[in-house]
Amino acid sequence: MASNPILVRLPQELDDLLNEKRGTQTRAAFLTAALARYLGVDDAAARIPKRGRPRKKVTSFSPEDPPAPEEMVPAETIEIPDIASLRTVSWKEITDSFPWYIGQDARRTLYVSDDGSFVWFSKEERYESTGTAIVDIIKKHGGYWDRDIGGSIASPDVLKAVKARALRARPAWSIRPMRERDTDRPFQIEVVEIARGWALIRFDRPTLVAAGGAARTEMIRLVGAMETSTPSPWCHDFQDEECLVSLPVPMTTARKLVKNWNSLHPVETKATVSDRAQQNAWRNQPVCIERDTGLVHVTVALANPLHRILLASTSGRVRPGTPVGPTATVTGNMWAEIAKTFAAMKVAVREHRKTTSRFDPKIANLSAIPGWEKPAENSYRFFAHQQDGIRFLLDREMRGILGDEMGLGKTGTAIGAAVGCRAQRVLVVAPANARWVWDREIRGWSGTDRIFHVEESLQDLTDLPDAGWAIVTYDVLTARSRKFTPPDAATASWLRAKLREAGHYRVRAAAEMPGKDRKSASQLAAEEGRDEGDGKFTPFHFDARINPEIGNVLRNLVMPAGRGISSQTMTLLHRMGRRLSSEMLHALMAWEPDVVFADEAHRIKNRDAGRTRAVRTLIEDRSRGAVLLTGTPLRNHGGEGASLIEAILPGASDRLAGTLAQGHRRSDRNAAQDAAVAEIFKTIMVRRLKADVLDLPDKIRQWVEIAPQGEALWHYDEVMDQILQTVGREIAGGATSGGIAKAIMGLLSSARKWLGLAKVANPGTVDLIDDVVEAKGACLVFAHHRAVIAELEKQLRKRGRSIVTVHGETPDRERADAEQMFQEGKVEIFLGSINAAGEALTLHRADTCVFVELDWVPAAMHQAEDRGHRAGQTAKGYHIISLLAHMPDRQNLDEYVAKVLIEKLANINTILDEKAGIAGRRIEGTDASVRSRVIAALMSEAQRTDVAKNTQVAAARKRARQRSKKQ
Repeated sequence: MASNPILVRLPQELDDLLNEKRGTQTRAAFLTAALARYLGVDDAAARIPKRGRPRKKVTSFSPEDPPAPEEMVPAETIEIPDIASLRTVSWKEITDSFPWYIGQDARRTLYVSDDGSFVWFSKEERYESTGTAIVDIIKKHGGYWDRDIGGSIASPDVLKAVKARALRARPAWSIRPMRERDTDRPFQIEVVEIARGWALIRFDRPTLVAAGGAARTEMIRLVGAMETSTPSPWCHDFQDEECLVSLPVPMTTARKLVKNWNSLHPVETKATVSDRAQQNAWRNQPVCIERDTGLVHVTVALANPLHRILLASTSGRVRPGTPVGPTATVTGNMWAEIAKTFAAMKVAVREHRKTTSRFDPKIANLSAIPGWEKPAENSYRFFAHQQDGIRFLLDREMRGILGDEMGLGKTGTAIGAAVGCRAQRVLVVAPANARWVWDREIRGWSGTDRIFHVEESLQDLTDLPDAGWAIVTYDVLTARSRKFTPPDAATASWLRAKLREAGHYRVRAAAEMPGKDRKSASQLAAEEGRDEGDGKFTPFHFDARINPEIGNVLRNLVMPAGRGISSQTMTLLHRMGRRLSSEMLHALMAWEPDVVFADEAHRIKNRDAGRTRAVRTLIEDRSRGAVLLTGTPLRNHGGEGASLIEAILPGASDRLAGTLAQGHRRSDRNAAQDAAVAEIFKTIMVRRLKADVLDLPDKIRQWVEIAPQGEALWHYDEVMDQILQTVGREIAGGATSGGIAKAIMGLLSSARKWLGLAKVANPGTVDLIDDVVEAKGACLVFAHHRAVIAELEKQLRKRGRSIVTVHGETPDRERADAEQMFQEGKVEIFLGSINAAGEALTLHRADTCVFVELDWVPAAMHQAEDRGHRAGQTAKGYHIISLLAHMPDRQNLDEYVAKVLIEKLANINTILDEKAGIAGRRIEGTDASVRSRVIAALMSEAQRTDVAKNTQVAAARKRARQRSKKQ
């Protein structure tokens, strides 16, 4: 008998799919494929089951499955809210709120079975007085006790005695039926599929807390598993703060997690699929990216769960309970991986390239650069590595770091890049000792003589050419602190009143360090311009770092009538104000240079220094070219590299460190900062080593022990005794390591000076230098202290040796003359200060250098020794001899410093991926302050323990002061 047909109304989307052309497919295959596309699963999942076999319900699929084509719905049909941040979950706050963890009333509960044959209470009460008494009652009357399952009751009288004991407790226990103790109550979790193969895990916080009240131990293990199973934090749902949600995870991962959690405590899983139209709206909302010198700045919509995949890779450092924002900075390689995930999820990406540079690399004519194909004015051609450096800077629109090792021609490379980008106005900021080196190199490589030297901070810039080169030193550019001593009481009184009126002392008082020695504004005013008798007055102190407006205050002072203030005094104050207000800096900015070169850029490593702020002010305009030149981008630690990066890409290192951090502890943040510096250096810095690009001789290092002698050794012993006494006295007074360092720093410097003089007093020191000159014809000698340099010069001249000397007070012209005389063979020995003579000099005539003293900073010694180990050195080996004091029966500062210098260099090598080393090899170790390590070596074990205790006490006091301020 024929049956009547059944009419079924199909969804419009499925009906459209079924009306498509079938092509060569069989009808069954066509129907299966259409059904799969409608359900959002693969063909196998939608295949019609055979008769008699139960149909398997498929709720998700692997992210590896190929995505099926989908019909996109315009994003504007569904509104996605705009939120500023998501608050991450603090799991400890949740476990701390478990009733059995802190709720004494919830713990003091006796559960009794319906037939009265069994009782149970919390493990935490087992060894408390009431719990112990109940167990004793049970055992005394023939029952048994098991801490996991409870105790058996032999008779109703025993149960009555147990209940009575529980009620006598203070506070009294509650007595409840055993059925309320449901330790196996499942905890509900919802797995929400947000896209094909991707899901969010969410649950209700009050439900979790309630489950923790029923089975505290199991639930704490479950929470711990939730916290550690995903590297990224969980967040509070922006729509419901009580709902906790994970960041997106692959569906396969979600399944594994739920299975693992279920083994710790029963988990009831609810699987849901987001609305199809909602998913399409999420996909259509674009992720915005901006490429910036090798980095990628990504902005997402936090309300869009598909966008949150970014947070899974970039929020490792977030402290639980703190918010995460919608932006992140990643490296190019990291973005490539994240972009693949977004592409697989069909999420739109919108790229915005912010280009404000004045230079277009495409129009650069490299062959027109002097020295590229034809010799430059100085008859030289660029080496291949210099040409690569010029291309690097041009490709990055003249914003980067030129970090080639000393002796590879960074100055010529920079000049070639400036000529190649057709810069009209170029400003060079350099140390005073490099000013004439730049003058010579500019003339030689560019062929121009339009070079203007800024020699004084108040210099008239009328003759500054519209197009050309300007050279200024760091000292001229920087607004330094100043002192003014009043000539008489009238001037002191008038100036003090003017400074009070301008609020100068209020600003200084606010900047005073907190503590018992902190001074008020009135106290600071009373100390300045005070009459000390005999016509002498205490000076006024001005510092633009503390009060940025002090320069304008001084330059705008008006001479009062009838007060007896001299015109010379007013002129002096006005000039001082002009310097403090950085008049030269603003004048050079008004010149609008196209490119700024900062030579020896490691001098701007201190973020708070005046010279750092001045250079950053010059190059903060991203349209302006800015190139930092330094052969030692890291002299001590990774933080110095971060300061260089901050000048070129403000905020980039901190943002990337936040992305790379594996945790929120200080050690995690420090490791992430070093990793960020290393990653960004790969994109904005070109650095080549001499061993890689030049055929230079190997460095041959040798430690030579010299026994200190003479009266200087007696002075050294005396100062070392004072140091040890001061250390003991400071420790007894509760000083921390920082306080001890401050107390003995002057003594430590004095001890180093006397030790250097004691080594020079040994004739073996001068004999060694004399032997080198006799055998090689020339020698470089470096020391740290002026007194040591003077004594060496005196003794070497007695031996009849010709010598030139360069130290911190040597004028620039004399430096250049000393370099020329040594290179031309007119003198045998170049004697210089490690720091002053360690930059901007070429001394490759000598193949041996001798360090009579050691410096605190390993990079300073490397810079000094590389004055001779550079292009033009033709010897088969370059010898570096360091003199080390031999004092087996004394405290040996040389030994302490040498050990720590090697360890400091290891950290620098790790970040730069190099193998330089004071000891001639790379040594593993961590970065540390040389001074603090030397001070620690001077203390006994007991003293170090006392210092640690003092530090803890000081930290506790600081926290107490902070709490009192908040109250």
